Amino acid sequence: MRLPKLFALVSLLQFAVLPSAIAGPVLYEWALNIDGTLHDYFSPGALPPGVLADPGIATQTTGLGSVAVTVTGAGAHSVTGFFDHEIDELINTFFNEFGAVSGVAPAGLRWEIDEPGYVFGNIFAHVISGPLDNTNGVPAGSPDDVSLALAWNFVLGAGQTGHVHFLVDSVAPAAGFYLTQTDPDSGSSIFLSGGLEIEGGAAPEPASYVLLLTGIVGIALGRRYRQSRVV
Repeated sequence: MRLPKLFALVSLLQFAVLPSAIAGPVLYEWALNIDGTLHDYFSPGALPPGVLADPGIATQTTGLGSVAVTVTGAGAHSVTGFFDHEIDELINTFFNEFGAVSGVAPAGLRWEIDEPGYVFGNIFAHVISGPLDNTNGVPAGSPDDVSLALAWNFVLGAGQTGHVHFLVDSVAPAAGFYLTQTDPDSGSSIFLSGGLEIEGGAAPEPASYVLLLTGIVGIALGRRYRQSRVV
């Protein structure tokens, strides 16, 4: 059961001795929607079949690392990754951050940056039922609580396998499409990018369905406790 944000933040501060010891991103929540089935994590839990996650994400510590999803079966598929990080929360709260977009999203990829849905954002409702709206609801100049999401939509032919990955890093990708989450008070950012690779079989559509892309946005991780989400 979640506690109100500010109450939880005060509770955490009671145990914070050295702010520098907890500086950096923390992953509050992350979720996957794989072909309409939601897997939502507020704490470490069993991952669904075909999903691998690096320790920083699976244990919800730094929230940095990659998540890989393998999908099979001919037909249309959708894989969405949602990441709600807090950056340096115990030093300067969780609602001072903003998001940004870099590059041009490739065909088949949708994205969203928004408040997670506890106050005004609708990103999590879109993660559940789609589609992501390709907008930044928390731009520079309008800081708040930030979360990031990417969604891959693709078609597999007979005998094909889809490999989707999401990457959250503290270093920006050298190129490609990615999202950024920034804490201006600490000067820290995280970057979320993603990729899709289709292998095997015959392509159901032109070879443009065989995609290999990279991109990342960060959304800073930080253990935040808040009011219940309205979706």
